[in-house]
Amino acid sequence: FGRCITMLELADRTGHASGEERLEIESERADALANAGRGPEAAAVFLSLAALDPTGAHGHERRAAEQLLFSGHLTEGLDVLGRVLGRVGLGLPTSRLASVARVVWAQALGPGRRVMRGDLGTGPPNPALFARVDACRTATLGLTMTDPLASAVMQTRHLAGALEARDPERLARALGIHMVHTAGGWYDPERTQRIGERVDELLRGDPAPQ
Repeated sequence: FGRCITMLELADRTGHASGEERLEIESERADALANAGRGPEAAAVFLSLAALDPTGAHGHERRAAEQLLFSGHLTEGLDVLGRVLGRVGLGLPTSRLASVARVVWAQALGPGRRVMRGDLGTGPPNPALFARVDACRTATLGLTMTDPLASAVMQTRHLAGALEARDPERLARALGIHMVHTAGGWYDPERTQRIGERVDELLRGDPAPQ
């Protein structure tokens, strides 16, 4: 990845790239920095992409939040995450009691149980709902190590949104995280195995799973 980053930086410094070409170069550089484990640098490039590409600003800022939170830059990461969640009408939980109640309800009666019933087939594309699901996934994963309760709450929203969106890849990701939760804090080996089978079922139906 280091060589790739160097070549992309050289390509950017030539100054000959058109607007669209520069956007592509910077996108690839941000991905390369993220894959190289250089989170703060990747986040800076993702944030610059948000200014270069206003139509994709939500996705770029979401990726920036991920890189900052994953690399331990919590203050900056939470600031960016707050903007990302705000764009889709969400926020982080503020009440510990309400958070515990929501997680228990979700596991016992809500989306945590719904995954075992009914058809998990595809639905029509819904970009606004997709953005909401992706933002919840970023919050779930980004807060896992530093605020497990908030992460669990955001996962309930993530899974509920993925079930509503009926997009196979997003649903498979949400179920994969849910499977980890049932294998850990909500230890239930049989349920975990059934969820894994649902994930396999979704991925088998996708010709190019991400």
